[in-house]
Amino acid sequence: MTRQLLILPAAIAALAALGSPVPASAATTPAATASPAVKKYFAVFRRPKTRKDTIRTKPGDKRARARVSGSRLVATASGFKAYLVPSGSQVCIWLIQPTGAATGCAGLTAIRSTSPPALFKIGAKTVITVIPMPDGITSVTRTGADGATAAKIVRNNVYVDVSAGGGSIDWSGPSGPVSVRIPGAGSL
Repeated sequence: MTRQLLILPAAIAALAALGSPVPASAATTPAATASPAVKKYFAVFRRPKTRKDTIRTKPGDKRARARVSGSRLVATASGFKAYLVPSGSQVCIWLIQPTGAATGCAGLTAIRSTSPPALFKIGAKTVITVIPMPDGITSVTRTGADGATAAKIVRNNVYVDVSAGGGSIDWSGPSGPVSVRIPGAGSL
């Protein structure tokens, strides 16, 4: 069983365990258009949309297609695709795998704060972490559960981490130093 969490600055919101990808029509965001502020802080929304940026929805579901129309594919790895989707002044993360999906949204104030949101998909053997990163953040420091550190590159306005042992991600954000704790696999 896989569980997902969206960690927000003041609260933890559990996203239901899923056996199949989240239907786009189940999302709670309105039509996907980026506000000028979102475009200002996220270069990925200033670039033209490509065919790869499209999130597949059920055929004929115009409402779902509208919700993800501004999506941008920001990361791919073995077994998953991560997208950023604008929703007015919020940025949503969609993490899609053949076995399930996780989504979550946060406003610019939270994303630019010292307690930013992160989307975790916690499995029995690995944790996939996706953290939206505003323009200007090009690298982070990954600290493993054993204390070992490594510099990691931020691409397409996200940092994506796939690991088993937990640890933390640290960087200097627009509001000061930031640290996001990563849970270990099977920790829920």
